[in-house]
Amino acid sequence: MSTEILDMLIDDNNIDIDPEMIKKAKEMILATSTPGFVNNVSTMTKGFLYDIVANPRTGIDVDKFDYLARDSYFCGVERCFDHERVMNMTRVVENQVCFKWSEAENVYEMFQTRAKLFRRVYAHRKVKGIESMIADALKAADPVFRLKEAIEDPREFMKLDDRILYMIERSEDPELKEAQSILGRLHRREIYQYVNECIVPYEMTLYYQSHEVTEEDVTTCQMKEKHGIELRPHDIVVHNLTINYGAGTSNPTVGATYRKYQITRDLVSLMMPCKFCEIRIRVYCKSTHPRVFAAAGDAFQEFQRKSFGRSQSIHSTSAEKGNKKRHRSRAGTVLGGSCSPVSNSCSWGMSRRYNFLSAKLCDVQKGIDSERSDILQTPSTHEDFSYLSQDI
Repeated sequence: MSTEILDMLIDDNNIDIDPEMIKKAKEMILATSTPGFVNNVSTMTKGFLYDIVANPRTGIDVDKFDYLARDSYFCGVERCFDHERVMNMTRVVENQVCFKWSEAENVYEMFQTRAKLFRRVYAHRKVKGIESMIADALKAADPVFRLKEAIEDPREFMKLDDRILYMIERSEDPELKEAQSILGRLHRREIYQYVNECIVPYEMTLYYQSHEVTEEDVTTCQMKEKHGIELRPHDIVVHNLTINYGAGTSNPTVGATYRKYQITRDLVSLMMPCKFCEIRIRVYCKSTHPRVFAAAGDAFQEFQRKSFGRSQSIHSTSAEKGNKKRHRSRAGTVLGGSCSPVSNSCSWGMSRRYNFLSAKLCDVQKGIDSERSDILQTPSTHEDFSYLSQDI
């Protein structure tokens, strides 16, 4: 789609540009998605140019520099990776982008920052829950808006933005009732409830990379007699989340070239990671009914026992918690019951800090008031010119 949009922009704006230049630009865009392309880069004239935008060999490129710096800053995720230093220490040697040997650890930090952002931001529990709801709403609205056709046409694709959600909400078409219901839940913060998740054992990672877990796989493990209901595939959502360093289960820095020295993982540090990929299976429940939620949790636990021989669950949300909105009371306030020693000490500490700040603010206000009264009581030093008006 990116190359088709490029062609559309050139045609619409009548840009006179060398076709060979356009071809090279497209090759740089498609470098990471074209099979076998990486093998031909080294034989090209100025092949190092294909390592800058989308590096097909190592994944170390300015595209990652851009979104890692931007998303870390705006999402408040700390990062140790310094992309400016890496660029300053980079040179072109023998038609390849080469890094200074001292930046080997910094390069590892880039991939660690990427994995951290995927865990904490891109694949956050709430983010994926909301993502599933929006996806379901768009699927339900597809017969009316024909979104599947729009994503195949670059001109129509460029028109798609967040306004499509407002169009669905305000439409009076009866075919959009299901989509409107989902978006209504989203506005009321009735997000698909997080049930549980697990990390696939590392020895099974390769298998589950090509065999994703489906809703049917989980529902076939349900215990109907325990909950007295039948869990259906459309009652839950299953996410298969792959978090890696950008090269599957491999170490992406193996292909990185350094000036003067070839750096291996052991030469950087003995504390470098030895595994570079993990797969998480996460389950959400669409229904707000407590029994459906509990059935989904038990079915997922049974699925893990059958698939992995043991439960790999990280944490879960109980049925009671899933159907209650959590409210935070103000610091130092106890609602409906006795307060524990810990909360008592917290309340006492908060009260002391509050009283201290209040006293300081009162002192400051008194100082301002006294200065203001001094100014008002000071006699005016300006000369009285009222006699001039009398003469006139």
